[in-house]
Amino acid sequence: MSRTIAIIQQRLGNTRLKNKALLPLCGIPMTQHIVDRCKRAKLVNEVVVACPFKDAIVLGEALDATIVAPDVPENDLIARYYTVAKGMGADVAIRISGDNPCIEPEEIDALCGFIGGGLGGLVTNAEYIDPQMPQLGFDGLGGERYALGMLKWMNQTIKEPFYREHPHKFWYDINRYAYVGKPYPNGFRLDINNQADYEKIRDIYEHCYPQNHEFGIKEILEYLNAKKEAAQA
Repeated sequence: MSRTIAIIQQRLGNTRLKNKALLPLCGIPMTQHIVDRCKRAKLVNEVVVACPFKDAIVLGEALDATIVAPDVPENDLIARYYTVAKGMGADVAIRISGDNPCIEPEEIDALCGFIGGGLGGLVTNAEYIDPQMPQLGFDGLGGERYALGMLKWMNQTIKEPFYREHPHKFWYDINRYAYVGKPYPNGFRLDINNQADYEKIRDIYEHCYPQNHEFGIKEILEYLNAKKEAAQA
């Protein structure tokens, strides 16, 4: 039986937004919310947080989560994912970005249940890039699916430091990727990269989370649309 693990990549050394991994959303660290949402996916066998070795103690004390810290360079995400997936006996790894606190469990399950893969290219529902308006698209909703063999090939073959830190960009740049998620409004982005992003997501959480700890994209869209209508009234 195939074993699938969700690997949340995280680190504390973010330069654009200090200590982003532990910023509170309704009094809970952002990364804990990501862990909890990933655990709601029905087809994931295990959820882990993979971080640089130097961050393991702080994250371990702050989170109720399994922390894995392979001894690989901090910016080498290919090595981090391959080492963790292999060490945990995974057949498939779902790559989860550490700045997506609104990740949708259904999108994770869609990746877990995807038939195909291998070295054919990247399968993703984390980010959609609009060919006509690449600055828009949508982001922050799902993840990326990597079979263990694909990660092994990437680890052995891809040498450029930029691609080892941003593995999805390798597949984007050679145009071998497929977006398999649901369609969302263009410009709908729920990732956190800077203070403005954090304020937006904090507002969403303060509205949605107290009412329903398992809120999803449906509730977020309803709230944002209601805010937009109120502002236009």
